Amino acid sequence: MVSRLLRPGNHCFGRQPARRRKRGSSLIPDRHQRAREHLGAVFLVALITFCVFLAGFALSEFVQSAAVRVVGWRRFSRFSYATSLITVVTVASLVSWLGASIPLLVRGNTKLSAALKRSVELSSGYEGALFLLVVESIAGTLVAGYGTFYALHLLVPSTLRHAAWYGWAVTLVAVLASAAVEPPLFIGLSLLADPEQLNASSLPSS
Repeated sequence: MVSRLLRPGNHCFGRQPARRRKRGSSLIPDRHQRAREHLGAVFLVALITFCVFLAGFALSEFVQSAAVRVVGWRRFSRFSYATSLITVVTVASLVSWLGASIPLLVRGNTKLSAALKRSVELSSGYEGALFLLVVESIAGTLVAGYGTFYALHLLVPSTLRHAAWYGWAVTLVAVLASAAVEPPLFIGLSLLADPEQLNASSLPSS
């Protein structure tokens, strides 16, 4: 899927014509030009999806609280971590149905509401593939984050680990390591936003 996406002339944001640098201009157009032009809309989509995720997570916490009152905390505590992980995966999988709206907005000529609606429509039939991408993203984030934390714990001397800046440094490195495993999810969402690329790819449907 990735190799097909990276073929010359194939871009998930649509084909972009070659541009020549204008005389007297200090800016050279690049592949991030459209993202900068639609930065406000992309920010709104990110805010909407984040709010939807928080709402879904809050609802799941309400359900878990009700389950605790029914079965008791002693019985429920053994499954609390697994339940929280399943909740995150489930909510994130549902929110991923809105993910294709970002590539649609970056390609241009699409309003925010229309992009969100179209994203949900395009996700129909590919719920399984999106679920697998979300699981890969969350698992990769956990492995990268914890791996970075414990690797630094072994490599960095104990005298530096007690420094005030050490916690911030570890957090920053862990975030960067976690972000490095996110491209497969966004590539899948980008393919979903482009039916032609999707039909030519190996992204499975559910």
